Amino acid sequence: GFVADISSRRLSEGDMARALDTADLLRAGLDWAPAIREALANYRSIDAAARAARVPLPANLTLTAEYSHKDNPAKPWLGSGLLDLPVDFGGRRNERVTSADLAVLQARYDYAEAVWATRSAIRHAMIERIVAMREAELSAKVITVRSSRARRLADRVRAGEDGRPVAVTAQAELAAAEQRGRDIDARVAQATIALARAVGVSPEALAGVTLASLPETPALPADLAGWRA
Repeated sequence: GFVADISSRRLSEGDMARALDTADLLRAGLDWAPAIREALANYRSIDAAARAARVPLPANLTLTAEYSHKDNPAKPWLGSGLLDLPVDFGGRRNERVTSADLAVLQARYDYAEAVWATRSAIRHAMIERIVAMREAELSAKVITVRSSRARRLADRVRAGEDGRPVAVTAQAELAAAEQRGRDIDARVAQATIALARAVGVSPEALAGVTLASLPETPALPADLAGWRA
């Protein structure tokens, strides 16, 4: 089913062996992201309908036969035919084709919007995860320092060199640092889930992925007004 399909999706070994940027993950999202797949399926359906709209409407020929011995004994079988030619030219056909072309154009815009929305979601989740992982590294260092300080102060209290409130304060600071570390770990997990959802894979598929570092200062295009337009 759908869940089994997502669980089986994995990045290539080449992708797992290097740091991935937004373009790398978007490339995978073009195949797996639910919003992109839905928009692409809708575009293909509408495009097929537009091609069908250019095909002239079929004509119908109805043949009937009747046996009547009384009217003409020599030729008892009577036959007739009815040709139905649909009116499909001029303004009527042009209106149908134009409407189909406009629907295709709208479907293209919808697909492009789905790709851009997916790209934005991937970028946002990447930033959240990279920042959270940096904070997790700093948090681990803080916990190490707080833990060492709490042990030293506990030893000093037992030796009678300091009062017990000093050790209690150090333990409280250590507990606060550990709680902050757990909160940061939760943010890393949430960012991983958001990134996996944007790409269209399971969070386990991104567990060992290395993300490319963000630039310290974003580079602005020379023609910023043109980019905005």
